[in-house]
Amino acid sequence: MKRKNDYHLIMVLLVSLAIIIIFQKLFHSPAANDFRIKRTIEKINQICPMVIDGEIQLENIYLLRDSGIVILTHSLPNTITDSLFILDFEEIIKPIILENVKKNHVFRIFRANNMTFVHIFKDINDEFLSEISISPEKYKQNEENEELEVHFE
Repeated sequence: MKRKNDYHLIMVLLVSLAIIIIFQKLFHSPAANDFRIKRTIEKINQICPMVIDGEIQLENIYLLRDSGIVILTHSLPNTITDSLFILDFEEIIKPIILENVKKNHVFRIFRANNMTFVHIFKDINDEFLSEISISPEKYKQNEENEELEVHFE
C-alpha cells in the first residue's frame, strides 16, 4: 500500500513538473516576449503623437529588429534648430529622460530585456537636433551624476 501511494505521489509530482515547464515555455518563450514588446510598441504608437510637456512631443517608437535598440522619435513643435542651444537643451533633458527610462512602467518590458533606448529629437521642420542613447548599464546604475551618450550636429 505504501509503495502504491509513493508511486502515485511521484506521478503527480512529475505531471505537475511537466505542466509547469510547458507553461513556462509557452509564456516565457522568446516568441511570447517578442510579441509583448511589439504589442507595447503598437499601443504606444496608437496614442502618438503624444505631448510629453509643452515643448516636447513623442512622435513614434519603434524597434530596430534583432538589435535590442528602441528608437523614440520626439519633436519640438515650437523650436527651429537655429533657435535652440543644443548643449543647454541636452543638459536639461538628459536627466529627465534617464529618470523616465528607469521608472516609467511602460518601459518595463524593454528594461527587462536589456534594451538600449535612443531618443531622437527633431525641430518643427523635421531637422535633426539631438540624439541621446541610454544603455542598460546607464539605466541600471544608481548614481545620479552619470554621463549619457549624446550625438549632435
